Amino acid sequence: LGAFAAEYLVRRDARQAGRAGLGAWVGLVVATALRLAVAFAMVGIFALAWFL
Repeated sequence: LGAFAAEYLVRRDARQAGRAGLGAWVGLVVATALRLAVAFAMVGIFALAWFL
């Protein structure tokens, strides 16, 4: 929402603002998924090292 609002205030182009908002949302989702994947990998490696 913030990326959309800021882009719209600066350029007054709803299409460009929508693209900026969508890009920010996709980036947030991908980053969250990668962080979760790394966290689960770390837990898995710890568990493997603990039990072996």
